[in-house]
Amino acid sequence: MTRVPCHVAGASHVGRRSHQEDAFLALVTARGAVVAVADGMGGHQAGEVASRLAVEALKRVIRRRKDSDGADVLAGAAGAA
Repeated sequence: MTRVPCHVAGASHVGRRSHQEDAFLALVTARGAVVAVADGMGGHQAGEVASRLAVEALKRVIRRRKDSDGADVLAGAAGAA
């Protein structure tokens, strides 16, 4: 595998809403980088909770299954979320 240098940044904007409902993850591991965005489903109750839990679940699964391939990790994270 060829390694490619990459810089990742994240920013969010509340927009017309009273609070931020989106969450994002930028995680670099020994196997590569993962960037994820969870949309908080603006206007739905507890959208910020759902997006935060989804990102936290993905992060947990990635750290626990660091020797698995990407497809296995994503399948495990989807099940955990």
